[in-house]
Amino acid sequence: QLPQRVQGVLAALNPDVHLVPGIDVYENNHPMLADVMDCLPGELPDLDEFLPEWRKELAEHGSERADILLLEAAHLMDGMEGLGSLVHTWAESRPRGWLFWIRSLAREEDWEGVAGISEEALTVVGENAYKALIAEMLVEAGAKIHRPDLVLKGKRESFLAVPEESRLLRLIEEADGQNLKSEELERALSFVSSKGKEVKTLWVKLLLMTGRISEAFEQAGKVKALGWSYGESAGAVLYGAVLSLLCLHGIEAAATAQRLLQRYADSSHHLSEMDDDEGEEEAGNRSGKRIHISEEILEALTRVRITEEQKGIYLKWALKIGRKRIEQIVGNKHRGAYDRAAEILGALAECLHLNGEREKGRRIIDEHRNQKYNRHSAFRRELDSVITASPLLRCKPPG
Repeated sequence: QLPQRVQGVLAALNPDVHLVPGIDVYENNHPMLADVMDCLPGELPDLDEFLPEWRKELAEHGSERADILLLEAAHLMDGMEGLGSLVHTWAESRPRGWLFWIRSLAREEDWEGVAGISEEALTVVGENAYKALIAEMLVEAGAKIHRPDLVLKGKRESFLAVPEESRLLRLIEEADGQNLKSEELERALSFVSSKGKEVKTLWVKLLLMTGRISEAFEQAGKVKALGWSYGESAGAVLYGAVLSLLCLHGIEAAATAQRLLQRYADSSHHLSEMDDDEGEEEAGNRSGKRIHISEEILEALTRVRITEEQKGIYLKWALKIGRKRIEQIVGNKHRGAYDRAAEILGALAECLHLNGEREKGRRIIDEHRNQKYNRHSAFRRELDSVITASPLLRCKPPG
């Protein structure tokens, strides 16, 4: 009768259901054996005989769901030690097992155990979604046991597992609070540069955040006039950074140039790829001030030294790219982007103004507003708003 009971329970627990990588097995629609046991009026009959047969059947089934049930069975039979033994047997081949073990320790509030096993797991599981989830458990454990070094390590490993901007910002915010920002930026840049073009925009942002504008120019200088929010986003960030560099001595007044950099450097919101309200609250409270990539770039640019020849090259490039972008947007009547074209034009005028070419800045506005696109009233309105908002350009628009 025991084999039939095992088969019946297994069929009821749906051993072939698909599992999402991060799902907590105790917080979903797929019950575990413990849930079945909790529903019974008394104890599960013949539990000591049932569990070994149950475990044997699960080991032969070979599905992810069966693996999870097998981990639970090991825990029920031999406690946390038995669970750990099974996970070590599987090692890197089944990373979900590590997450199960770590979350089991967390449910028992063994945060020292969570920290230790999480650190071990990070060296074993390889580069996958589980590594990021395990890293987040290390962050939580580090906070619980007052180990800021583990919090920083967890956020670093989370970023290395899934190199996206939201995770970078959490890492840099944490590092800043521990006076280790420069070191973490360099480490992140080294890692991202090894990934190359698959994370090009993040690569360029990190180059700019560490003051390497020449290298950033090398990577993204051949920017196209359109697609700045998508495929050409690396070039868009570079464009904003170059104008800011040229305006740096008067950046406080260059409101449009600042806004342009913010538009493209800060385009990915904090935690946008991570549904992590607790992480956001923690980051905001730690330093009292949230880090923005645009501000990091501006800070790094203050340490950049360029020659007059380089300045001339950058200004010529900015004018060429800016004119092309305005032409592509306004000339082709992309009305939804008129505000961005006006922003480019205003930033160029501010840049010329601050570099001793105020009259040329006025002429470039007049050329586009009153000559080339004098019939584009919607664009003119956007441009007039830009001019009004800029301390450097604020005056009655020409014409």
